[in-house]
Amino acid sequence: MLIFHRTLLLLLLIAAFGGLALQAPTETPILVTALMGAIIYGPLLIFLRPAWRADPRQLLWFCILLMFYFCGYSLQIMTSAPLIYWVIARLLLVIGLFTTSSFLIRQTKKTA
Repeated sequence: MLIFHRTLLLLLLIAAFGGLALQAPTETPILVTALMGAIIYGPLLIFLRPAWRADPRQLLWFCILLMFYFCGYSLQIMTSAPLIYWVIARLLLVIGLFTTSSFLIRQTKKTA
């Protein structure tokens, strides 16, 4: 379960930054897109280490953070055709991460 959780986390970061690069206008400099990505996905990067270690207390806060991303991606679902596939992928990855995080929290509470 932990390997699946880590894989989903890495795929979400790749899909998040990849989708952001596609959403930016063509004349936008790369530095501006990277800065915008750091602001939007900075909280995910902050929780990268605790989510990687599967610390139950930090995973609980990570699940709360994922709910905010879920709300944002749910609002983005009404975008145009080429970008909707990125939004659906990110939405499914957030749902998968939330589910695996919940299972990891429950698993560690049963063993304790």
